[in-house]
Amino acid sequence: MRTVLTISPPAKEFFEGVDLNFVYDDKIRAMLTPEGFNEVVQYIYQKSLDYEHQCYEEAETIFENFYGYRRYEDYNSYKSSYHQIKTREKKKNTEPERLPMFPDYWPKGHELDEGHDD
Repeated sequence: MRTVLTISPPAKEFFEGVDLNFVYDDKIRAMLTPEGFNEVVQYIYQKSLDYEHQCYEEAETIFENFYGYRRYEDYNSYKSSYHQIKTREKKKNTEPERLPMFPDYWPKGHELDEGHDD
């Protein structure tokens, strides 16, 4: 969805000739997140015969083309970020369900809700 940008006359003068309503595709914008960037690297890696660090460099080239700077300092920085994401996902999937302190507020039919009368 595009919205019309309303700006002041001085700003309009500064950006004269620039399409301010230009919007990147969702896949390009997703590269701004660590997950989105990793998705690009892993897709290239799975579809090519290149090493992962070569696929990373290709994704960096694409990112730099659109945004004008590198997403990560180097391959090691990317891998560190990727590891943190995977650790966070794993922790999220293994955390036990947090229940309210009092059984009256437990979800109906919960496994710990034995013998509790309503």
